[in-house]
Amino acid sequence: MSSRDATDRKPDKPAKPSAAEGRLPLPFPPLTLERSLLRLYGRLLGEVQKRRDGQPQLVRQERVERGLAAISDLLDVLGTGSDLGRIRPIKTWPKIGPFDFGEMQQALLVALKSSPDEWMTVREIADSIARQHALELNEEQRAHFLQKLREALHRTKNDGGFVEPERSIAKGDGRLEQRWRLNPAKFRRR
Repeated sequence: MSSRDATDRKPDKPAKPSAAEGRLPLPFPPLTLERSLLRLYGRLLGEVQKRRDGQPQLVRQERVERGLAAISDLLDVLGTGSDLGRIRPIKTWPKIGPFDFGEMQQALLVALKSSPDEWMTVREIADSIARQHALELNEEQRAHFLQKLREALHRTKNDGGFVEPERSIAKGDGRLEQRWRLNPAKFRRR
């Protein structure tokens, strides 16, 4: 016999339960699937919340109710033990405007860099972007586009100081049009 006898050996580990015997019906934890379903559940709850608030819905109420029930049933089948009562509603809004997230900032930087003038108004930047991207905007879309452009300019100024306004405009200075330029410390003009 070896130097170790039977009493020195570690006890054997218990065998892992098979998928059928264990808590999960799958041989792997469906974490990505669970997260996606919970996110969708929150968005459907957001549609319910929008209906209560009298806001326009993206999905018909019957489909929302069927979807909520189906996700609940599917999570039960997966055996993940998710607490659906803790999911917060997420209101989903349709994309407004021609650009995805972050593309407006990139477009305004390109417009400012390619401009022959150092300073540009918001309307001039919008016209330059519209020309570069061949955008056809009606009056309502243009008003919304200008607002999104203003928001992107302020976000770009605050997030890295890549652009700077000519002057600060106070509340009530609505007749003045603010002009913007690239921050000379961060960008060199061509």
